[in-house]
Amino acid sequence: MLHWYHAGVGNGQDRPAAPRPGCGRSCAAVNRLLKFDFVLFPTYPTDIKDTMATIEQRLTDLEKRVETLERSLVAPSSTVASGRKTLSPKEFILSRTASGAIETTFLLCCYAERVQGAESFGVADIEELFRAARLPVPSNINDCINKNIAKGYITEAKDKKNGKKAWVVTLTGEQTFEAGAKK
Repeated sequence: MLHWYHAGVGNGQDRPAAPRPGCGRSCAAVNRLLKFDFVLFPTYPTDIKDTMATIEQRLTDLEKRVETLERSLVAPSSTVASGRKTLSPKEFILSRTASGAIETTFLLCCYAERVQGAESFGVADIEELFRAARLPVPSNINDCINKNIAKGYITEAKDKKNGKKAWVVTLTGEQTFEAGAKK
């Protein structure tokens, strides 16, 4: 049992350790015991600013990890329950009612965002989806996209994709897609 009052440990005074009557231990023994504490716990915080910076960095790292895990767990809306298979562009279009190239273009834009997880899409992406669905490619995909822009379903993205214009589906477009007739 330690019978010493040490500076900063228990007595709150800034004076050297003083023995209690009848103890017989020297200040050197107390200092050795305190050093022993630091050997057992080498990460003992010595500076609160360093500790806060470490905690903030660790918190930032953990938030990034959680965000990455959440993104990997959230399945796209058209993913089959197993989570392994997704709808093909053809199945996606057949699951909705689309009449004409303009509506089909809009559905493929929704497919690019929802199923493929694309942040934005360009003419080449939509043309590729038409070919993957084995549908006739409209002679002017830009015109189909512009007509969907006029309806408020699509808008131009901030960043270009491969040096060319890119688009995203708007909130109105998402709401129209959700409310759209399903077969």
